Order: sequence, then structure tokens, then C-alpha cells
Amino acid sequence: MRRSIHLALVVALLSLSLIPANAVELNVSGYGNGHYMDMGGMPRQLGEQDLNDGFMQLREFSLFLDVEPSENLIISAELEIADNGHQISANYAYLEHQVNEKFSWRAGKILVPFLHYNENKPNFKQNLMSQPFTAWTLAPVNGVPGKFHGFGWDDVGVMGSYTLEVPSGLLNLKVAVMNGLGSDTDVLDANTITLESVVGGNPVIRPRDGFIDAEGTNNLRDNNKEKSIVGKLTYSSINHPFDIGVSAYRGRWNSHHPTQSNPDAEAKNLTMYGIHANYMADRWTLKGEWGKANVEQTDSALAVPAAQPGAAYLVNKATGDYGLWAWYVEGSVKAYQWGEDEDRFLRLVLRYDRTVTNDRLGIFSPFNRSRWTYGTEIQFVANARLRYEYQKAEIDNFQLAPAPYTAAGGEKEATMNMTSLIFWF
Repeated sequence: MRRSIHLALVVALLSLSLIPANAVELNVSGYGNGHYMDMGGMPRQLGEQDLNDGFMQLREFSLFLDVEPSENLIISAELEIADNGHQISANYAYLEHQVNEKFSWRAGKILVPFLHYNENKPNFKQNLMSQPFTAWTLAPVNGVPGKFHGFGWDDVGVMGSYTLEVPSGLLNLKVAVMNGLGSDTDVLDANTITLESVVGGNPVIRPRDGFIDAEGTNNLRDNNKEKSIVGKLTYSSINHPFDIGVSAYRGRWNSHHPTQSNPDAEAKNLTMYGIHANYMADRWTLKGEWGKANVEQTDSALAVPAAQPGAAYLVNKATGDYGLWAWYVEGSVKAYQWGEDEDRFLRLVLRYDRTVTNDRLGIFSPFNRSRWTYGTEIQFVANARLRYEYQKAEIDNFQLAPAPYTAAGGEKEATMNMTSLIFWF
């Protein structure tokens, strides 16, 4: 099984060489976005750009390539250029075979079918540029501030999709076998930042910002012998623009194996489950997600190796098995429409997020917070939109924040202003 999953991407890409050139139909589309972002209340990081200073960025440019050699076969890939052109990657690349009207399968590097946001991630399909916490800390769809690349939770594997007609709607079941999340440390959410200290010492803190680093930059390999199983069951109404679904994920996340001297070093369990619901009419939308992850990990395992250069001490550490959860609800309305086909509009957006990311008995996490986002979107031509959004987040239990965090400028309330230009073709 392990070897077959590793070969899945190769199978998808090499399939092109087996198709006659005169039979290939290539479809190219894409989108891009750039923004100006200005944050407040964020701690200063040693050697990094101060996130409280406004900055402009070409956030992402993606090309979607679809090759259709026949009516029931497609090869798809997304080539992403991000982070001002410094990062180039294939967010997905897979072969899909539509066996019949009900069943299809795909193999290669695919978007993980967990919740709704990830499989519909391109930002011109969303009402806001910023991502909900379910896609930011729970499912590793998008990075934390300063990591503007690799959009989408993708993995190498095989997925089957089966659709069944039911009264007034359709049931769709997706089941995938994939490499899964992984970490070579004793902590799954092992991301750390080095704070700028006014007194020296360069304290290191683990923000507990979710699983984004656990996805890794090389998900073409697996770091243990265990595969992850992902499933999503969705009901879509025929009579109304409504769908609702449940998702589940089960895997093992690190590379350690038990030894006589360390019997607790085996790969650890990771389970996730969640629900999503959407009502997306032309004039207004209401959507949301809720998800929870249960993480097994070693008690008191340090997130930072003792020999890390410049690390005087670790402000917080892991405390054993824990659960984290996140949810959001978002509504929008087209307040005004104009144009020949009313394809120009002004949209107003409101979203509320909540997330709890602490380890069991964890003292402090800046990502343990609630957040309001207010957005305005103007589609002024057929294929371009201008967006503005304002966020205000409040950190829970801020009285427990360690002194180095507040000394580096971290505040109880964090804010963000962002203006974005999005286009697609």
C-alpha cells in the first residue's frame, strides 16, 4: 500500500505520455491576487518583517491546466506562483477517470476532501481573502501570517467519488487513502517563532497555530508506514442552493517507532471530524464549518531542540494528548447590483470565527481566540474584484501571556486591514 501511494503521482503525470497528441484538448484558466496588508497587536519576530508594518504583496498567481483526452478522462494540475514570485509549486496534479455517471476516481497529488473550504479554495470563489480558522488552524489549507504560499491542503493518494440520486437531492461520498500529515518531532504543531527581546535571550514560543507545518513541503513522501483515510459525505439539494456534509479523517502522524529503551515512541494517532453547511443563492449566502481534531502526543515533549541556535529558552511546551477545534459562520449579501446582466455588484460580508488550539493544560496560545471580520467586495468588471476587509481578534486568557510575548509587542487584541485586487480568466 505504501509503495502504491508513493507511485500515484507518477502514474498521473506519466499518463500524458500515453495519450496520442492529436487527441489532447488543453484548457487553461487561472487567477491572481495582490494585496496591501496592515496588522496591529502582533509580536515582533527576530530577523523577520514586523507584521505591524504595512506591506504590499503579490500573494498568488495560479494557472489551472486541464487535459481532456476523452470524455471520461481528465488530467488536472494547478501551478502556483506565490510570495512575490519566490515560491513555485504544483498545488495538485492528478489523473481522473469518470467510470460512469455515478462513480469516478482520481490519483496523484489531490486536494484533501475534508470539510468544504479546501476543495473550493481559490479566492475568487470566496467572499473574503482571509481564511476561516477551520482552514487556518484545523485543516492546513492556508498558512499563518508570513507564509503566503502553498495554498490548499493537498496530499498524494487515491480518491473515489460516488454520487447517488435521492429524493430532492444528490448524495456524494468521497473516500481517499493518502500519505497523511506528519512531523519528525515529538509535537505535531511544532511551528515556533523567535521573539524580538528587549533584554536579549531570544525567547522562543510555540504559537500552537495548528497543523500547517505538519503538512510539510514534501508531501510526496510519507514519514511512517501508516496511511490516512479521509471520507466526506455531502447532500446537495436539487430545489435549493443548499448543501450539507460531514467529514472524517484518521491517520498516524510521526516517524518514531518503539524501542526497548523508548516504548512510547511509536507513531501517534490523529483523528479529525467536522460538518459544513452552505446556502449560496445569487443574492446572498450563508455558510459555515465546524471541526475538531484529537491529537495523541508525548507528554512534556519540547517543541524546540535544545541546540537550536539563538534559542535561550522555550516559553511553552507540549503537555500530552489534546483536542483542538474551530468553527465559523459567514453571511453575505449583494447590497447593490448594476450592469446589463447585473454582473457588477457591491457585496457586504460578515464572518465570526472561534478556535481553541491549546494543548491540554497549555498555559497560553495567541491563536486561542475569537475574531470578527467585516468585508466589502466590488465586482467592477466581469473578471475582477476589489476587496477590503477589517478584522479584530481577541486572545483568550491573555492574562496568562508570558512576559516575553507582551514585551515583543503582542497585545490582547490583534487587528488587520487588507485591500485586495483579484482577477481571473
